[in-house]
Amino acid sequence: MGKSDTSLAIWLSDKERFADLYNGSIFQGKQIVEAKKLELEKKDAKELIKDKNGIWQNIERNRDIVMKWDDGINLVILACENQEKVHYAMPVRTMLYDGLSYAEQIRHLRKNTKFQNSDEFLSGMKKEDKLCPIFTLVFYYGEKEWDGSKDLHGLLKESADSEIGQIIRELIPNYHINLLDVNQLEDTSSYKTDLQVVFGMLKCRQDKKEIQRYVQEHADYFQHVDIDTYNVLRILLKAEKQLENIKEKDKEEINMCQALQGIIDDGVEQGIEQGLALAKRILLLWREGRSEEEIADQCNVSLQDVKEILR
Repeated sequence: MGKSDTSLAIWLSDKERFADLYNGSIFQGKQIVEAKKLELEKKDAKELIKDKNGIWQNIERNRDIVMKWDDGINLVILACENQEKVHYAMPVRTMLYDGLSYAEQIRHLRKNTKFQNSDEFLSGMKKEDKLCPIFTLVFYYGEKEWDGSKDLHGLLKESADSEIGQIIRELIPNYHINLLDVNQLEDTSSYKTDLQVVFGMLKCRQDKKEIQRYVQEHADYFQHVDIDTYNVLRILLKAEKQLENIKEKDKEEINMCQALQGIIDDGVEQGIEQGLALAKRILLLWREGRSEEEIADQCNVSLQDVKEILR
């Protein structure tokens, strides 16, 4: 697990935030999952599988966050996978995680059940045994829009015969992933914790002026940020160095307003430096005898910009 995933896992492992993540993302803001009914579970899932040569192979996968939810009648396993980059095989990856978790439940039943016949022994469970439902949410916080498939069928090759291909697809069970793409959130009001504020900031993180406006609108929050949120914002804003100096030991809250203003100022300075570098390149090409049209093409700018800079 990378640094950003680790910080997010710690931050979202807070039961109030985790419940809010599911309620806001899956249940359209309805308060279905209660934080007090959540219990943090172990994150690894493993299974032994015999290959074609009769050799046992160990398959093990570690999830980012796993919570056990007591909904009052049954236990439900809620998992979260944090993704900074688009994972084009995510439907298969998530399907494997869920499959291993179900297999682990069956293995637990096998260890704690006295079987009455060969069918039960072969199955590892009795006919009346039931498994806990497993639900996985993929939390994607990358800057580009998720352009990968959201189901298994989207990964399957197309058949040369469209009719046969359709028949085959109908016979193969599809597997859908539950994806939250923060960049595509049009409304964050379905979230009731500070997820609403942080998700709102992620939507404008590529525009320094928008960040400045956003911080000013939510100054009450950013003046009293807890350590876990502070660590998450450092990474999500790609500002680990800029925000490093304001971290003080033995403090439960941090005022990030001034530091976030520093990030905005750094962005303005960087933009000026990039503009000067572009102007220098355009002048060098002009002195080499290149036409304005050639310069615009090589520098990937408009012809009007080239004329303005040369003027």
